[in-house]
Amino acid sequence: MKRIELTVNEIKKYNVIKAVHHGKKTKQRACVELTLSLRQINRLLNNYVQFGKSAFSHKNKKRSPKHSLPESTKTFIVELYQSFTNLKPNVVHFTEILKQEHGINLTDTTVRTILYNHGMISPKTHRKTVKRLKQQKKVAQQVRHELSINLPRSCEFLADSDTIHPSRPRKKYCGELIQMDASQFRWFGQTVSHLHVAIDDASGNIVGAYFAPQETLKGYYQVLHQILTNYGIPAAFLTDRRTVFDYQRKGTQQLQDDTMTQFGFACFQLGISLKTTSIPQGKGRVERLNNTLQSRLPVDL
Repeated sequence: MKRIELTVNEIKKYNVIKAVHHGKKTKQRACVELTLSLRQINRLLNNYVQFGKSAFSHKNKKRSPKHSLPESTKTFIVELYQSFTNLKPNVVHFTEILKQEHGINLTDTTVRTILYNHGMISPKTHRKTVKRLKQQKKVAQQVRHELSINLPRSCEFLADSDTIHPSRPRKKYCGELIQMDASQFRWFGQTVSHLHVAIDDASGNIVGAYFAPQETLKGYYQVLHQILTNYGIPAAFLTDRRTVFDYQRKGTQQLQDDTMTQFGFACFQLGISLKTTSIPQGKGRVERLNNTLQSRLPVDL
């Protein structure tokens, strides 16, 4: 005789309907316990009389859905991600690669689930998620069960409002504020170089970018030339306090003793306001852009 396996909810329905059938409970009581209408209770009773316990087992149990992803596709995704040895893309970038280069159109949540189930995580995975996945794997090995990984929820990454830096609202108009910075990274293999970038605060668009061996005045001049050629003259720049932008003689705080830099003089001639800050969170837009580019560009390059 074939063994019938039921879930917890199915067992509850079976026991209640069985009690109603044998006169131990009324139909009204069954409606309250199962939160079903009288019509549904009568339908379950008829099914119990005809099919017995098997009437409460879902007919699609242990069946693969028609729209499920083939195992061959999952294997291809895993092998393709493993082929990235030195620099691995994050999940969103990898999803774009699958769509553009291999014609596999999936959501990043689906791809992340496939990678998590095979013990692979994104380089951008939060440390809290990595710790949780390792703990799940350890528990699964101890009880000798198959590893079961749940996707992280956004609420797990929300920091305490008292500890985070307050967000500054975006500017209203394009060109009202341009944030600039340079990022030191191994952009081309093992060679360390600097990428000078500029991002529009209002739209979030990259308005200028230039590679150079070092962070120099020439690199920022190239970025400024791209902005002026393609977008026009902006209203203000926001940068860090490097001597390229801001210079002040030691031992003095008087404004008349300050020396204007070459970049500052160029901005003065164009009517561009040059603002500087020593706090990275003050220009968080370009700092996050550097983090994103370091994750994506080396893989493509």
